[in-house]
Amino acid sequence: MLDATVFDEFLATTFFIDNSTMPRMLVLWKSPSGRLPRSFYTDQQGEATAASTMRAFLQRVASGEDMGEYEGYVGFPARFWRKAKGYVPPLALLDVLPRFTFVSIFGVFALWLLWKIAVYGLDDDDFRTTTELARAADRARKAQ
Repeated sequence: MLDATVFDEFLATTFFIDNSTMPRMLVLWKSPSGRLPRSFYTDQQGEATAASTMRAFLQRVASGEDMGEYEGYVGFPARFWRKAKGYVPPLALLDVLPRFTFVSIFGVFALWLLWKIAVYGLDDDDFRTTTELARAADRARKAQ
């Protein structure tokens, strides 16, 4: 139990729970091995009003049906996704995709961008195939 009126700033900054949406349930989890970062699970607004919905939420958490959010930088994508779904509710339809799908897409884009920066200013002539290089070497030998 946590008094939301006393810890309202802590709940808002750490777990993104607004005091106006109370009562809410928050489950903290740490992996037994300690290798994974700590995570937390929050219920949907209104689930903590009846014992049956509270029990269902806890069973989903225990069985792994609900996805926890990691704390720190590792959890940034999940927090960003939850905030984006708050602004654009139809994005919730994309929850069927594997976790961190958009992070991997962003990673591929970042690698492509780094490649473009690395080869900026180079012409297509700078990228020759091995066959073209072999022909150029043969021509140079024949010219000697």
